[in-house]
Amino acid sequence: MSYSTIVNNLLNFSNEAYIFWNAASFGANQEAYITLTSVNTSATEIDLLLKSQSSSTYSNGVLEVWYDPVNHRVQVWTYAPSQGWVLHGGDIPVTFVSGDQFGARATATGQVQVYRNGVLVGTGDVSGWPFAASGGYIGLWYIGPNNETMDNFGGGTN
Repeated sequence: MSYSTIVNNLLNFSNEAYIFWNAASFGANQEAYITLTSVNTSATEIDLLLKSQSSSTYSNGVLEVWYDPVNHRVQVWTYAPSQGWVLHGGDIPVTFVSGDQFGARATATGQVQVYRNGVLVGTGDVSGWPFAASGGYIGLWYIGPNNETMDNFGGGTN
């Protein structure tokens, strides 16, 4: 079973789940960030989702800033129904530890910036993605063992 719950005021992921902040769709210049209260080094993915074209699924289109704690890297991926999953650029080497903030910004021109504790660690370019100039929803995706906890999720139009 895959789900996310709130436990002791922390977002707790179990196995695999994605979740969107669906109170509002944000503008074409967006940011999203989360504090990683624990980092399970055997997790497959800890992702920030931006410009999602749906508040309930990635399958209409999404920008994924994907952290791989096993290989200490971030990658920038997009999904569009017409293209499938597409990797944009190479690995951005970075290691997040418990207490770090993982952040990303995406612009209307398709530029993506990745942050660790507010410091820019790398960039990507998704200008060829059909939704690069669009707004949308922000969210999180986790794939890995039980009990990954996160706190202070935020973001919106920047």
